[in-house]
Amino acid sequence: MKNESSLNDLGTSAASKAADETPFSLLGLRGGGERLISLFMTVERLLSEKRDMNAALDTLLYYMKKDLGVVKGLISLIHTDSGKLLLSRSLGFGYEEEERLLDSILRLDDQGPLKKENHLLSRRSWGGFAKTEETPAIPEPSDLALVTVPIIREGKILGNLSTLSRFPDFTARKRHETHLSVMASLFSSEAGLYIFENVDRLVLEKKVRTLSSEIYELKERYSPSNLVSSSSAMQEVYFLLRKVASRRTIVLILGEKGVEKETVAQSIHYDGLKAMGPFVKINCLDFPSNLLEDELFGPEGDGERGLKRGLFEAADGGSIFIDEIDRCPLSLQARILEFLKERSPRSPASAPALDARIIAGASRDLRELAGKGLFLEELFYRLNVFPINIPPLRKREEDIDRLARHFLARFGAETGKNQRGLSPAALEILRGYDWPGNVEELEAAIHLAAIAAERNGGVIEPGDLPREIRLSAAPRTQEPLSLEERLSSIEEEMISEALKRHRGNISQAARELRLTRRSMGLRMKRLKLNYKDFRA
Repeated sequence: MKNESSLNDLGTSAASKAADETPFSLLGLRGGGERLISLFMTVERLLSEKRDMNAALDTLLYYMKKDLGVVKGLISLIHTDSGKLLLSRSLGFGYEEEERLLDSILRLDDQGPLKKENHLLSRRSWGGFAKTEETPAIPEPSDLALVTVPIIREGKILGNLSTLSRFPDFTARKRHETHLSVMASLFSSEAGLYIFENVDRLVLEKKVRTLSSEIYELKERYSPSNLVSSSSAMQEVYFLLRKVASRRTIVLILGEKGVEKETVAQSIHYDGLKAMGPFVKINCLDFPSNLLEDELFGPEGDGERGLKRGLFEAADGGSIFIDEIDRCPLSLQARILEFLKERSPRSPASAPALDARIIAGASRDLRELAGKGLFLEELFYRLNVFPINIPPLRKREEDIDRLARHFLARFGAETGKNQRGLSPAALEILRGYDWPGNVEELEAAIHLAAIAAERNGGVIEPGDLPREIRLSAAPRTQEPLSLEERLSSIEEEMISEALKRHRGNISQAARELRLTRRSMGLRMKRLKLNYKDFRA
């Protein structure tokens, strides 16, 4: 009887308007909307004090039945980004009826982008109102009509309010739709907060934790103290890296091909102020000159620029490393010079300045090229603010052993193969080679030798090395090793194998070799072995 009385109240709008002169009276809400405001204060208290969304939704459903004469009601919350149903509460619907109604609502959401105009007052009716193809198969008397309105906040559909009700006339139904829309609007803030607290915030925190973990790992990997080198020449390079990383200075990395300029650039990025931003790289030799400009600045077409983002824009908030910049044509050099002046890949009036650190790499002398007219002199001076010269591998022979073991350990970790090390004779050949391809050539040689060494139980012998390296280094290996050199090689091999077996644990390796930890550390220092190279 209460439901019928409430429906009669909704149907008698004239009396309601005469008794109530507040804006809420125009919506057909009794008592000037005070009851509705009181309702949402109760809902807010349930959510803020008890954090109980189920109780809040049950309160709304009770109000809908008691004061709106709703026969059956359902409130659902949907995560817009994933399209998944987060929560639903219903009153009067059976389990199967609720499932069918929710399926119908979610199908409507799947028809395209969630827009207010696609959802507002979406009606599925029975009896006196026209049926649609979306009508769920819920057996009901012919005089019931289903009304669904969306819960919208900041342009996003957060859920729906759905009711099955009887209406004496079309005006009563329209007033009911308006009332539900007011309820949905008032509830949208609480729904948005609930979804953020229970879904979006957790997803965001997980992403931040994952990103922070990845950045920390990269900072560790590319920290100058962890880069694989022990030569005095490279220690000077690492000193410069630590000095410039925390500044915004443009850096020019000079060195022959294969000296791993990219690794040095990554060290500057991940040890510096832009570590949380992207690290974008490009080698100018990888693209023909007509495509290189599009890669850096984004393509042009039909009078519009930026059909896709160029690498300068992609590096905003991070760093961009342009390797082999000496290979750029003069026209592109002029465009890069313009960017360095304006800090925008577009005209200054059409795009804001970008905040990207510039790191350039070159394998030829830019000053000499500028003197010959092959490189813009002004661009050279803009890039040559903080030059870092990386010496070739042939000038830092003491790094060859350590790099070779590092690459061998990494290859073994990646393949799961047991790589036991390099024989003294194989190491001597490596030391005697000129390495025109520098570190990259050494890495490739160790990779091939490790595969060949599988037949020897994992120990790389001279015959496992590439033929051109054996032949080029052969004259330097004809003189036999001295006793001290042989003993040192044997000692180095035994310590390296022990460290590898114990994944870089110095104490366990020392125990196996029957050495004190201090003695083990002194021997490792003399042999220039680092436990970090054996952690894999």
